[in-house]
Amino acid sequence: MTYSSEKIGFNLSRLIQTEITDLNYRISDDQNHPNRLRGLKDRVLDGPAELDVFGQNRFQAVIAGIHFNESLRRDFFFGASRIRKLSAAMDKLDKAEGATAWILTTCYYSAFFAGLELLRTTGTFISYFDSSEIETVVQRAKHVAQRPEVGTYEGLATFDTIAGEVRIEFTKTATSHHQFVWSKLNPLIARAIKRAGASDPFSQNLAAIVGEAWPSPSATRNFWNYRDASLFVEAGEKLGVEFRKLMRDRVAAMNWAAKRKLVLHEQSQASSVALVRAVIMNVFDAIGEKVLPPKLLHLTT
Repeated sequence: MTYSSEKIGFNLSRLIQTEITDLNYRISDDQNHPNRLRGLKDRVLDGPAELDVFGQNRFQAVIAGIHFNESLRRDFFFGASRIRKLSAAMDKLDKAEGATAWILTTCYYSAFFAGLELLRTTGTFISYFDSSEIETVVQRAKHVAQRPEVGTYEGLATFDTIAGEVRIEFTKTATSHHQFVWSKLNPLIARAIKRAGASDPFSQNLAAIVGEAWPSPSATRNFWNYRDASLFVEAGEKLGVEFRKLMRDRVAAMNWAAKRKLVLHEQSQASSVALVRAVIMNVFDAIGEKVLPPKLLHLTT
């Protein structure tokens, strides 16, 4: 890898670690397996959590810091396990000479879910609340200004140092889960690039790919997965030769972006998914050590 790619990865990890610290998260020596712990959404719905509804598009949950930490550890553990399974499936498809379109889609999803977990550690969430779950929120709330609507809600957590509690503000959004991840994660990557202060090809290429100059990883996944069935046969195999080389090796993906200014076309667009995954997975591995104790981190591999 290049110096700038390592520095950008380091800066991105530090930005996320700062958010983890601000939430007062601590790695616990608790012997409970994550199977015995409850996820954050379950804690919001079933307690112990104090709920207040401010309107049809906004409500709040207040959770004890220790309970928030348990839920974050539980959710991250299972999220990490899912990502490892996706990565293993991607490698198996590649070795079995599966369709490149399926491999790219699986590569995308491992990056997407890794991004979702990284955002979780910063206290940024997205979740769908159906009619029965909204009813639970209404029934458990201390105060209800107006019944909240069914739909997708973004959650933003902050830690109250005096009370030792985590306050999560849920706001209804029209954003999809995929749009949510890239709209939140791409600016973090852009900040990491800016902090690196580099102007080499890798920095410029990554900035372009996570900016508006290139299609989002989600748009590329949609192109390969839905647009044209011919991408699942010969046409896709020709276009995806470079991508398949890069998805096998994170260092190769970094070096690809470090050689020269990239020109956007269908082949490089596909390869950009391998690059984004490489960047995110390197940071995900580093952050995993800050969230899970070694014995649990080992179980996710």
